[in-house]
Amino acid sequence: MKRHSLLFYWSRIGLILLLLVLVFCIFQIVIEASGAGVYSIFYLIYFLMIWLSLLIFILPLHFILKVNQKDLTWLQTLPIFIGLAYLAFTILNQAGFF
Repeated sequence: MKRHSLLFYWSRIGLILLLLVLVFCIFQIVIEASGAGVYSIFYLIYFLMIWLSLLIFILPLHFILKVNQKDLTWLQTLPIFIGLAYLAFTILNQAGFF
């Protein structure tokens, strides 16, 4: 039985979190479009998910630098870079650039 590295599990957690963020964003758009006044709860969850995604996506960079590059596949590193792009977009969006 093959043992997976810690980076493998971090990347799976990253994929799951990306799916949760996508579902949450769609849910938030539907709620805001319907005119319901529950914005504060959604923004609290939104910022908690941003910080959680920061934790999930930044920490594996430490392991990427220590692991031999041939042990990594593009699928294992993809969630990290998607997460970094998502965080950059979110920060710029909150700053009013988009």
